[in-house]
Amino acid sequence: MWRDADPAYVRARLNEGSPYNVRFRSPAAAGARRSFGDLIRGRFEDDDNRNDVVILESSDKAVRLPTYHFACVVDDHLLRVNVVVKR
Repeated sequence: MWRDADPAYVRARLNEGSPYNVRFRSPAAAGARRSFGDLIRGRFEDDDNRNDVVILESSDKAVRLPTYHFACVVDDHLLRVNVVVKR
């Protein structure tokens, strides 16, 4: 809903205290495809807009913590993981 909203509208809603999520935003338009090389599966292609992954969810807590999708990447970086095998 807020992805392509006018920045003034978003700012007003945030000032009202409306709940929100923080996402990685995919740069392409709807229907675009993204491809990349995977060490195990080879060339992989997916819908680009499906990559708007939530990294911080709405919360009624004072401290908002990152979701698993973001936290595991940070953890991998800190542990210097350079190859991840998913099943």
